[in-house]
Parts: sequence; structure tokens; C-alpha cells
Amino acid sequence: MRANAAIQQSVEREAAPIRKDEPRVGIVFVHGIGKQAESDAIREFGGHLLRWLREWHEARGQALEVERSVLSYGDRGEPPARFSVRIPRGEGPAQTWVLAEAWWAARLRAPSFPRMVGWGWIVVTRVLQRLANSAERNATGNTGRPRSVAERAIRLVSALFLFIGYATAMIVSLPLILVLFVLAQLPGPFERLVLGVRLFVVEQVGDFYTFLHDDVQALHIRSAVAYAIDYLVTKEECGRIVVMAHSQGAAVAFDALSSEKIAHIGAVSTLVTVGGALNNAFLLKSKRSTRLEGDLPAHIRWLDVWADYDPVSGGPLARRGHPVQWQDLHVLNELNVITDHGGYFTNREEFLSRLAQEIDSPADHTRSRFYPGHEAFEGWRDRRRDRILATVAWRLAAFFLFGYAMWRRLQPVDRLGADGEAAWLWLGRLPVVGGIVDALAGLAHWVSLGPPLTDVLARFAGVAVWGLAYTLLFLALYVLVFTPWHDTEGRRSVGPDSPPEGGQAVAIAVTSSVVLFGLAVGAGVIAELASLPRP
Repeated sequence: MRANAAIQQSVEREAAPIRKDEPRVGIVFVHGIGKQAESDAIREFGGHLLRWLREWHEARGQALEVERSVLSYGDRGEPPARFSVRIPRGEGPAQTWVLAEAWWAARLRAPSFPRMVGWGWIVVTRVLQRLANSAERNATGNTGRPRSVAERAIRLVSALFLFIGYATAMIVSLPLILVLFVLAQLPGPFERLVLGVRLFVVEQVGDFYTFLHDDVQALHIRSAVAYAIDYLVTKEECGRIVVMAHSQGAAVAFDALSSEKIAHIGAVSTLVTVGGALNNAFLLKSKRSTRLEGDLPAHIRWLDVWADYDPVSGGPLARRGHPVQWQDLHVLNELNVITDHGGYFTNREEFLSRLAQEIDSPADHTRSRFYPGHEAFEGWRDRRRDRILATVAWRLAAFFLFGYAMWRRLQPVDRLGADGEAAWLWLGRLPVVGGIVDALAGLAHWVSLGPPLTDVLARFAGVAVWGLAYTLLFLALYVLVFTPWHDTEGRRSVGPDSPPEGGQAVAIAVTSSVVLFGLAVGAGVIAELASLPRP
């Protein structure tokens, strides 16, 4: 492997020799929890930044090309996975950016599933607390920056809906998991179902628990950050390093940089934490460990980026008993608790542009070639905010229309229960799923489950069926109406032109009319359809 790595480096230098007369900047991407494969982080994070850079240069008649790329899928080469691009001379001096990943997903063993269930419960309670705080801030007007009454109302109702949804899932999940564990003792489909649940929980929660409570594995994890930094300085000859860390990767990167055990820590100019898990890490870390208790070296600039409904960051960074070393950057992704955590990397106006500015000009991002000016930035940001608020209004309208459709299916005859019974019978005919349905039916018969409980369960099943259908309708309208419009506006924000003075109100009115008409028609059709046929 080492011989292959040496050969690969020799080929790289012959194909794209290092320019001694141009600055070289290294960017280290640190991924979050989950079983990411090697090279996933550099392709995802680096890919989004590369797309933004290409759009920016193309809008100004310039070309941007990838000079070198060395990815690793466990076959050859030497980590870290990386690629380099040359920023041409234009509105600023020429630079070479070398983007690399600090991959640590294979550097740990997660703890047991029962421990993760309890840990997950703690994490979800913190999400509920943050949603409640968001609702309170918008209800009282204590939002930190001016917001219109309409915007506050949309955010308030959205936070309340999300709070109810999370609380319901939390209440239902624990007894459901306990029942599944009891049933898993019997051979059959339940065993496979519980195995799938276990793998999901351990992968999504276990990494974080391990990093906070297992110092032996944690030090091994954070060494991936040190290795990537040292590699870029010694092998790629980068004079300056920017570390960008997402989710739990923020805790990993902060731990590595604050430990001051990195050989070339002096080369690190900037830390950008995005949707970071640091609030949870500082609160939930083991009291017996001294990790995560230090501060960053004074020369490192720290930018902490968070979004309203990102359940991981949960709001602005708070660290009691320590000086505020970071600059807070509050962005608006999609106001959606499901997508906000990953929505930073499609947010051209607020995040991707700012990341490029921090890399280009670490001392003052407003002096970067990528900074459009204060008025232009605020104009494009406000236009994006208005589009996102329109989609939130669509989602809230969809909730109310769907609720109306479900109420209509209960009047004057209970078609909703009949829908659930028909869907249950159809599920019983599917492979694998049919075995679970048969087992549940047998269990219900064994415990003599009957009306009125079975009627309620049938109605819930009916709501689930129509909820899936209505969600697909909403997604289709979203993709057909909002996505092209939103992407076009995002591309315009990257160009050299200032944001237009008006016109978006008309676009919002037209798109809203189309979407709301489609949602109303869909709800009306669902409300009037006959009961679903049985097999």
C-alpha cells in the first residue's frame, strides 16, 4: 500500500506540479455521524463548494477546472481523499485550493443497542426543548432580529406542528420498541425488523455516544483531523488550512484543534462548524474526561453556522464558563426539521458563498473576491427567505387541507376505517412484509383484540395510507413548481448583478396559486373517493 501511495504521489506531481509562486490553501472537511464510506465527505461537501465556485466563475466568463483528484475506496492510494482546483487570477490573485477529508467513520465501535435507546431519548427531549423555545420566541417577538408578524406566525405554527410530531413519535416509539424486542425472541420476520431498527439507532446515535464517553476511541477518531492537516502542510505544501466540520464532526474537529497536539496547528487559520453538535457535546460529555474543556488557539478564527430547525445544532452556540471565541452565523435553510441539518450545502446565498469567502480571505471575509457587497448580500438573502417562507405556508396549508379530507372520510360513513382494513389486507400479500402482517394478526387474535380498539387502529392505518399519497402529491408540486424557480434564483445570486428591486412578490403569488390549487384539488378528491377496494 505504501509503495502504491508513493507511485501515486509521483504521478500527481508530474501531472499537476505545485506552483511555488501561488498561495496554496488546504481545506479539511470533517463529516458527521453514520457509516460514511471513504471519499463520501470530499465528494459531497467538496462537490457542493466546487459547483458554487464554477457557477461564480462561469457568471464572469471564467473557467474553473479540477487539477487533481485522488479518491480512495479501499483499493489504493494514501488517505486522505482529496482534489485540487486552481482559482484563476481575476478579481483576486490566483490560488490553488486543495480539498481533503478527515475520514473517521471506520475508527470506532458503537456501544450496545439498549444504551443507545436511552441516549436517544435524552437527545430527543433536547430537540423538543429547542422547538418549544422557538415557538416562545416567535410568539413573544423576542427573535433577536426584526421579523414581520406574518413571518413570526408562520414560524410559530410550524414549530408547534413539529413539537407535536416529535412528542408523539417519542411517546409511541419506546413502547413500540419494547414490544418488538419481545416479539423478536420468536424466529421469523420480527427478528429481521428489530435488527434493522437496531442498526439504524446504533449508526445514527452510537457514534456520538462513543466519542463523548470513550476516550480511547475518541483520541483515535480525532487523529484523523490531525493527519489530514499534517498531510496538506507537508505533502501538498499548503501554507494555510481551513477546517470545515459538520454535525458531530464539529465536536471531533474542536476536540482535535483545542488539544493542541497537532504538529502544524499554526497553519490552521479558520474553523467553520456547520450544524455542529457542540451544544449537545458540551452538555452531555462524560464528567470524568477533560476533553472538550479547552479553548482554541488564539490565532484560529472560528465561525459557527446554524439554522432555525436544525435538530443537531439547536440554536446558537452556548458555552458557559468560557470566553466567546466564535462568530455566530444564523442562516435560514428550509425551516424543516427533516432537511435543515443537510440544507446548508444547497444554501448558495448564505452558506456556500460565506464558506468561499472565509477560505479566500480569512482575516476579513468582506475583502474576499467572492463577497458581493453588503446591500447585494442582504438583497439576495431576503429574496431567498421570502421563497422559503412561501414553502412553509404551503406545508401548513397542506396540513389543514389533509385534516379536512380525513374528517370528510369519516362523514357520514366511516370510509377511513375501511381504507385501513383494505390497506392491511394488501400489505399481507407483499413478500417479507406479509409475514409481519400475519404475525401481528395472529398476535391480535391471541390477545383477543377487538372493537373499539381495532376500529381506531384501522382509522390510523387509513390516515397513514392517504398521508403517504398526499405527501407524494406535495412533493410532486414542490419539484415541478418550486425547485426550478428556487434553483434559477440561486444561480442568479452567484452572478455579478445586484438583486432586482421587485418581481418576486408576483412570482410568489403565481407559484402559491398553482401549488395551493393542486393541494386543494388533491384534498377534495381524497375526501370524495369511495373506500379502497379489498384484494
